[in-house]
Order: sequence, then structure tokens, then C-alpha cells
Amino acid sequence: REQGFSLLLPHLAKTRGEARVLRFAARRELGDNHPLAAAEHLATILRMADHAARDEIAISSLVAAAMTSLSLGEMRVLAESGRMNEATRGCMIAAIERLSHTDPCGIRRSMRGERELMLRATMATFTGPDAGRNFAAFIESSSDDGEATKVRMLAVADWTHERLAAETTRAEGAFDALEAAWDSPEAAEAIAQVEQRINRDEFGIVAALVCPSMGKIHARSQRLIE
Repeated sequence: REQGFSLLLPHLAKTRGEARVLRFAARRELGDNHPLAAAEHLATILRMADHAARDEIAISSLVAAAMTSLSLGEMRVLAESGRMNEATRGCMIAAIERLSHTDPCGIRRSMRGERELMLRATMATFTGPDAGRNFAAFIESSSDDGEATKVRMLAVADWTHERLAAETTRAEGAFDALEAAWDSPEAAEAIAQVEQRINRDEFGIVAALVCPSMGKIHARSQRLIE
């Protein structure tokens, strides 16, 4: 995360590709009537997902979630195959028990990493008299170019470094509100309400430009828990 916006995560694509290879290997072992070997491949996928989630960044946790879903789906296939034995069952249970049942794949934990990455990187990367213009150019190169985003970028382009720094500090409130909403009893509804406030620029323009879509991320987390 110290690299800020220049942070690259090439290991994620490689790890996900390796998970797919292990999935097919598990299917092959099951077809050859080696259920324990199949279970061991699937347990390895879960360990790889756990490793990816340690980045504490949303994209890493989402990749870990996809890998976890892949493994659990194949475990279901194995369990329904009629080829289970005690060793196979024990291998799968041990792998599943290592999963967090409250924060699968560290998705909730990644919110703090996202805050640190997005806000600290904005402060550190965009400095000097052209801070606002350079920040707007960066957002333009990485956004979906929606009309609201374009309007915000026009405003940001005229900002001094001091104004950008102040607005970035203001954006902390959006992350505080998202974390509180995630931990509330009606999390999905609470997150949606906070995201509406973000889109209305109640936490400032920087928050609207850099906050991740936590509603979608929370839904992914809930599907894993269920």
C-alpha cells in the first residue's frame, strides 16, 4: 500500500489462474476415484485465497472470495459424488473450519486498507500548484466518465494542493460512515444510505470520486457467509 496509486497486484491474476488449474485437477482426481487427492487440491485453493486476502485491499479480498466460492462449490460436488470417506471428509472440514465466519476473505477488514490506500495516496501523489489538475486527470484516466464524474473533475481541476488536501481529509468521514454502516444490524440498507450521501457530495468531491462501491462488496461478503 505504500506504493499508492502505482501499486500493482500481478499476483492476483496468477493466483486465480492457479486456482482454476487446481479445480480441474480436483475434478480429474475425483474421476479417477481419488477423493482425498481431490479434497487436498480444493483445500489448497482455500489456503491460496487466505493468502490473497492478507493484502487487505478490496480487489484482493474479492479475488479471494471468488476463489473461496470456487473451492466450496467443488467441495459440494465432491460431497454429493458418493465417493466420500473419512479422510476426505476430515480434509474438507479442516479446510472449511479455518475460514472466518464473520469476515470471510477479510472483506470487511479491507475497508481500512482501501481508506489508507486511496486517501494517503491522494495526499502523497498530488502536490504542488497543479495538484488539482493532476488529480482530475488521474480520475479521468481511471473512471467510467459518467456525467457526474465529469462535473466533479471540472471543479477539482482548479484546486490548489491545500484545497485538495483539505477535501481528502474531509473524505475520511465517508469511510467512517461506511464502516459504521457495515457493522450495523441492517448493514445493506445502511450502506446504501451512506452511498447515497456520498453521491450527493455530502462528504465532499474526493469521497465521491475515490470511495469504492461498498454495497456490492458487502453483498459479495454476505453471499459467502450464507
